[in-house]
Amino acid sequence: MAVVLNTYVAQVRRVLWLTLGINLSIVLIKVLIGLFSSSLSILSDAAHSSVDSLNNVMGLLVMRLVRPYADDEHPYGHFKFEVVGAMGIAAFMLLTFYEIVSTSIGRLLSGVHPVHVTLLTVLAFAVTVIGNIVVIKFERTQGRRLDSHFLLADARHTVSDLYITVSIVIGLVLIAFGLPIMDALASLAVAIFVAYSAYRVVRDALPVLVDEAVHNPQEIQQVATEVPGVEEAAQVRTRGAGSGCFIELTISVATEGLREAHRIADHVEQALHDRFGPDCTVTVHVEPS
Repeated sequence: MAVVLNTYVAQVRRVLWLTLGINLSIVLIKVLIGLFSSSLSILSDAAHSSVDSLNNVMGLLVMRLVRPYADDEHPYGHFKFEVVGAMGIAAFMLLTFYEIVSTSIGRLLSGVHPVHVTLLTVLAFAVTVIGNIVVIKFERTQGRRLDSHFLLADARHTVSDLYITVSIVIGLVLIAFGLPIMDALASLAVAIFVAYSAYRVVRDALPVLVDEAVHNPQEIQQVATEVPGVEEAAQVRTRGAGSGCFIELTISVATEGLREAHRIADHVEQALHDRFGPDCTVTVHVEPS
């Protein structure tokens, strides 16, 4: 569902504020449990979860730059700032990956440190799974509704949080049964999840940054040629970012009157807005048949 541009930024910021509150609570719980149990895997997961909070803060800052409309310096609008923010998420993930791997390998080489795991530790840590699920469902639903690259990227990162948290709960159980080496190994598993999540964020953001086509040219041609007076539609180009898109095409019209040709072009623009949403910017070039 297309969202009116002048409300888009406000809605994304509202989602980010809510998820920031939840993520900070999750980080606090994990840090307290990690310090109490001396668990590297839990503290690594807390560091990974803190990236979620940093992502939310970055998103709030980025959304201040994502103004709805174009200006003299940015004639195509500001929505790519949001995609740049998603790339920032990937950068934070890679930094987290490096720190976790180096710390885990250092602990493996220096010897296994004692980890204090109790039933209360496992249960308290498992509670954070609920928080992750709430954030994932909320951000993914709102990201799809708003067509927000940033929210969807952040939700994908939180999915990795969920997998990591579940794996660490399993690791804590194994540690309690006398396998302390699982703490460092679980930390390395965290790093793998982080790296894969970064790859997926970059994979989804790059097409927007390099102006990959966002709509099927044949579908656009079909919509245009269904408008009375249009004989042919060609030279279709599309690109987009965020909830907006840009469509350019050339139509051949069965009239030489400027007023009538302009009227036909207006109908083509309206037809494309009806099909692809009112936030799309449509530019129609007219040629006589």
